[in-house]
Amino acid sequence: MASENSPPGYEVVDSDKELNHIFEVFKDKKLIIHCSTKTSGRHVFESLAFQSPFLVVRPIDNRILRFENREKVVVNFGIDQGLYFLQTDLKLQGKNEYAINFDQKIYKIQRRDNFRLTLPEDYSVEVEFEKGFIPGSDRFKLSNLSQGGMGVSIPQSKSMSVERGRRVDATLYLPDRDAFAIHAVIRHYRDEAEFVQVGFEFEALAPELEQLLGNIMMDLYRLMFSRYRDA
Repeated sequence: MASENSPPGYEVVDSDKELNHIFEVFKDKKLIIHCSTKTSGRHVFESLAFQSPFLVVRPIDNRILRFENREKVVVNFGIDQGLYFLQTDLKLQGKNEYAINFDQKIYKIQRRDNFRLTLPEDYSVEVEFEKGFIPGSDRFKLSNLSQGGMGVSIPQSKSMSVERGRRVDATLYLPDRDAFAIHAVIRHYRDEAEFVQVGFEFEALAPELEQLLGNIMMDLYRLMFSRYRDA
């Protein structure tokens, strides 16, 4: 369950044991840290040292960054099987070294299997089904997405045969990416006044498609976390 005042799909890390584990890993290992800023986009860092509450990092490609000192950034990183996010500030520490302030709430993505994110209205992912499932060549917007499946709202006016266990072929269209074919099976559906809400599970995804969906989900997690913290 999400913590109070947490973005959907996240929970606050409030266990001293888990927080101490995160900080011990910072001291013992070099990690890859992702930061997203409003002025200069996304950057990838490697950690150098932890001097509580600051994690000292540098760009992984040693590129000189241009951003406002103490600019608010969205930070995310992975430890063990956990994926963590926080919004904090980034300040210049030395020659092309920066300090991330960890004296902030840290959030963790809930690790339910294939947690589905409700897609923002302005982040359009569309699906086109095989003609044997829905006549015509219409595209439908996804209502939610995960690495394991998708939810689609299909107008009641469309003639289709919806039954649990039915397998369908489809094409996914994503922002700024090439379309790709998927195979899916209907796991559940719900009739509403104007739409049928259909939940699909992906099947037999090639490794490159699994990686692509993983990247898309991380983009969405960053986007939604940033919007929530800015609200």
